[in-house]
Amino acid sequence: MNEVLAITAFLMALGAVFLANDAVRKAEHKNEAFIKNHVDKLMADIGKNSALIKQLQEALVEQEKQLTETVSERTALKEQISLLKEGLAKADADISELRPPQVKKPPRKNA
Repeated sequence: MNEVLAITAFLMALGAVFLANDAVRKAEHKNEAFIKNHVDKLMADIGKNSALIKQLQEALVEQEKQLTETVSERTALKEQISLLKEGLAKADADISELRPPQVKKPPRKNA
């Protein structure tokens, strides 16, 4: 009789292990499906954000390049303006040398 009870208890223990294993497998499958779905959404968002960051970095580099070009153009324009001012001052001096001094005539006296 003890042998029958021992075998029955052993079979019940094996059945409990099998049922517990099956329950754990089902729970893991549900968790994996939930986690995979959640991770896929996160990866899609990360991909979008990564693309946006890359676009913003490219735009920033382009703006920096334009700013550098603008500063160099502004410096070149200032140099040209200073050269033009010097040329105008020299031309004005040359013109004033060529012009004879104008003598003011005294006003006529009507008597």
